[in-house]
Amino acid sequence: MSNPALRPEDHQRFVLRSTPPLRAYLLAAIGSMVGAVLIVGWQSGWPLALGVVGIVLATVALLLALAATVLTRRFQTTLLVARDTLTLVSGRRRTVFSWRDIAEINVVGARLVVTPIDQSRPTVAYVNPRQVEQPSFRALAMLLAERLDASRGYRVD
Repeated sequence: MSNPALRPEDHQRFVLRSTPPLRAYLLAAIGSMVGAVLIVGWQSGWPLALGVVGIVLATVALLLALAATVLTRRFQTTLLVARDTLTLVSGRRRTVFSWRDIAEINVVGARLVVTPIDQSRPTVAYVNPRQVEQPSFRALAMLLAERLDASRGYRVD
C-alpha cells in the first residue's frame, strides 16, 4: 500500500469553527423581547422613560448579536491541505506553507500552532476545544502528520 500523503489528487479542505456563542444569542433574544415589550407598552400609554429604556435595550441586544456573529466568523479558520502546501485562511489573512518549511504542528489548548523551520513567528489557528475529540479533527491530525512525514521522506507502508 502506498503512502496516502503522496497521492497527487489529494486536496482536502477542513474548516475549524469556534463554538457558537449561545449565551450571547440568548441574552440578545431576551433583551430584544423585553425591549419590544417596553416599546409596545410605551406606545400603549406607559411612561416615556420605559419607551427609551426599551429602545436602548433592543439596540444593545441587536449589537450584541451582531458582535457575536462577527467574532464567530472571524475565529473561523480554513485549512487547505494539498500535496506540497498547507494553507491557513483566517478572515482576510492567508498563510501558505510548504511542507518542507514546517518544523512542527501542535495542538495547544484551543489552538493549532504551525511552527516554521526558520523559527519565525508561529501561525496560530483557533480550534473549538470540543472539536479536538471529534473524528473529523483526528482525521485532520493524521493527515497533517502523514504530510509532514512524507515531506521528510518517511514512508508508511
